[in-house]
Amino acid sequence: MIGVAGTGTMGRGIALLVATSGQDVLVWGRSEASVTSLRSHVSKWAARKVEQGSLTAEESAVVLSRIRGTTRLEELVAANFVIESVAEELALKRNLFCTLDGLCPGTTVIGTNTSSLLVREIAASVASPERVIGTHFMNPPSAVPLVELVPTEKTSRTTLDKALSLCRSLKKEPLIVPDSPGFVLNRALFGMIREAVKLLESETVEAQTVDAALKLGARHPMGPLELADFIGLDICARIMENLSLELQDVGYSPPRLLQEKVAQGELGRKSGRGFYSYEG
Repeated sequence: MIGVAGTGTMGRGIALLVATSGQDVLVWGRSEASVTSLRSHVSKWAARKVEQGSLTAEESAVVLSRIRGTTRLEELVAANFVIESVAEELALKRNLFCTLDGLCPGTTVIGTNTSSLLVREIAASVASPERVIGTHFMNPPSAVPLVELVPTEKTSRTTLDKALSLCRSLKKEPLIVPDSPGFVLNRALFGMIREAVKLLESETVEAQTVDAALKLGARHPMGPLELADFIGLDICARIMENLSLELQDVGYSPPRLLQEKVAQGELGRKSGRGFYSYEG
């Protein structure tokens, strides 16, 4: 069984990915409300798949039966691989890893889905750092082939092999990348998103033009501002802040326009408005 710690966008997505691959998954949430939200999300997902014809009612029922939620962290002791997917806050992740390290058997791998923090800093709080590894899934996990695997200097070969095996069982393409700020993808991706936002700040170009230029000229399937809306502008701002801090480079700091939108509650698709409007 696979464990997932966190019921947010990525936690739900990873849980569905695991369940649709034919494996059982236990998802931990900090509150009954978060677990209820998880159940609602996966039920709506299953109903959409049936309506679209991509799953039969029987198949969707089987997928749903493989996902269980809990507020009791100690239940994750039954998992042979736990993936942490809570907020991008170092203290929060460190505390959770310290608890998981004390609860889970020594053979359990503990992965972090962090996208901008250093894995070695998260692992610094545990007594068994050899079983910690970065497992950076992309959003949405079901659609993006890549998983960045981020071993630290203390990650064991056994842990890495188990992570590679898990990725392949989920039909993902694992890339082993260095434990550096933003790893590979986000280091490049958020630099691009930042520059796209800075273009808007000049007030000489529209969001549609910026996105069209990248889609038509660089063959990107989604423009950087559309992508930022999809990720969530609050998450984008937090990742940029982390990258700027870790790299000691103000060139990664969130632009003024991005900060203003977050302050106004314009967070992208999830709030109905970001660089584009999704209302109605």
